[in-house]
Amino acid sequence: MELHDALSLKIADKTFPIPVTDPTKPLTITLYTADLIDIIDGTVQAWFTVEDQLNNFAESAIQTLEIRLAQKDLISTLVLVPSENPIAVPIDPNGVITRFEAKAANVGDVVELQMLNPLPGTPPAAPLKLNKNLRANFNLSQALLTAHQGRVLRLQCVLTNNGAEHTSPILRVRIPAPLLDLNFRDAPYSAVTDGLLRDISLELLKNGSPQPGQNVVITLPLGFAYGDGGTGSRTFTTDSLGIVTVGDVRTPSVIDSYTLTASSEGQTATATVEVEQPGVVEWIEMNSAPVDIVITPDGKHLYAPLASISTVAVIDTQKLQVIRNIPVEIGPQTISISPDGTRAYTTNRNNNVYEIDIGQQAVTRRLSVGSELAFVSAVSRDSSKTYISTWEYEKLHVCDAKTGAKIKETNLHNRPSWLHFSNDGRRLYVALNGTPDRLDILDAVSLSVIRQIGLPSGSNPIHVASSNDERFVYVVLYSKNEVAVIDTASMSVLKYIPVGSFPYAIVTNSQGTLAYVTNYLPGSVSVIDLSRQEVVGTLPLGGGTAYGIALSPDGRRAYVCNTSNSRIAVLRIG
Repeated sequence: MELHDALSLKIADKTFPIPVTDPTKPLTITLYTADLIDIIDGTVQAWFTVEDQLNNFAESAIQTLEIRLAQKDLISTLVLVPSENPIAVPIDPNGVITRFEAKAANVGDVVELQMLNPLPGTPPAAPLKLNKNLRANFNLSQALLTAHQGRVLRLQCVLTNNGAEHTSPILRVRIPAPLLDLNFRDAPYSAVTDGLLRDISLELLKNGSPQPGQNVVITLPLGFAYGDGGTGSRTFTTDSLGIVTVGDVRTPSVIDSYTLTASSEGQTATATVEVEQPGVVEWIEMNSAPVDIVITPDGKHLYAPLASISTVAVIDTQKLQVIRNIPVEIGPQTISISPDGTRAYTTNRNNNVYEIDIGQQAVTRRLSVGSELAFVSAVSRDSSKTYISTWEYEKLHVCDAKTGAKIKETNLHNRPSWLHFSNDGRRLYVALNGTPDRLDILDAVSLSVIRQIGLPSGSNPIHVASSNDERFVYVVLYSKNEVAVIDTASMSVLKYIPVGSFPYAIVTNSQGTLAYVTNYLPGSVSVIDLSRQEVVGTLPLGGGTAYGIALSPDGRRAYVCNTSNSRIAVLRIG
């Protein structure tokens, strides 16, 4: 084609001229909704025509187009024609369009949208010109609608045509009041009798937005109590995220289904609490007798050494089945896991500690303690170092977790039976099972002894745990059937808590409210309330012995080595 040839696009019965400035280059034509508004939705034909200066005429091949203007209009925004008055509108993220139509007017006439009763400070709408269809589409923004929630906004259009102003009827737009949403975030709840309910958490939203600083009234069912012993209804204030969290709620002694109630600004929410009997709910059958056990930080897997078959069993906590047996040399006895959940270490009473890669579920390295016999291990809180004690040689070895190389060692004396780090990782608590019986407190970096705390002669300290705030350290005394409570401020024994026969291991829950102690005979778990520092319950295994124990991260399940029966008990504890 030549420069002065006339090019047009035809769609159905409409023609769109296309200006040509350079016939050697490709052409692009852009059509808008307004250009197609008079073409019916559906399948239409489209083609190009060219006419030269001599009136010679040519057409392109016909193409098929699908035009769906109505669908597009509904999807992008909600278009309102004043067919109802008043009319209720939603608060749409794209705003709401109010369409003004004027049949007896001219394209380009100016239309103003007037809000007759806006809130102070509301900016006026910008004037629009009538389009080729003699329409003006005003967008009521989401911000405008949100500011006028619960009100009826009165709108009127003023058209200027040939110098005269014409006023439309008044359209009343009803905007719904704010939607308040109060809900329990982690319901339904379950707990055990005479136990503690995990944190009750509620969220208060208004039109999907958090509402900080608002009052929420929580009503406990009969028999429940707040941490301070109070009961009934209490008022709490939402935090910066619109959330209320209430912890340490005590459950009743009666098994039943209960209902929690919360209310705020006339909105009410309820949640069910199932209070159940604590104790054994499942068994995990093993190929050999487990003595020790750990759980990964994500709670997905358990690792249990099986000495008689020289393997470490990997257990899926959802399926409650052994999914892999990792072979190690000789009989593995104890096991520890790094806080970052990447490695586990098992000792097997020879001069090696076997490092297991949690991701690969395989032994990837051996850490050597020379000619000594490794007994127990522990990993520093930052997962950078592995500490290994030897029983007969009474030493402590420290290995670099990255390289596996030994970087330090020290003499401990008196048969070190357990290693436990303080929560800040600065102290290492070492239970000494020899003569004299005691707990040594070491500086975790220098390995120097900070304090030695004497324990009853012949009590056989065997396991250690500490409170979340580090105020107390708990030492299991195997031969005395007690747990010693040590005050870390005075560095002295505060009291002794009687438990079952021949207690072996102790763990505390993540909330720091309860401790669980396994009793070798007759195979049970003592539950200690740490705020009262006394036993509040005993969970029998129903036969056999109890050794190692691990808790799920949410504190709802305990896994106990039922050693003499070659299985692991799964207990409901929360």
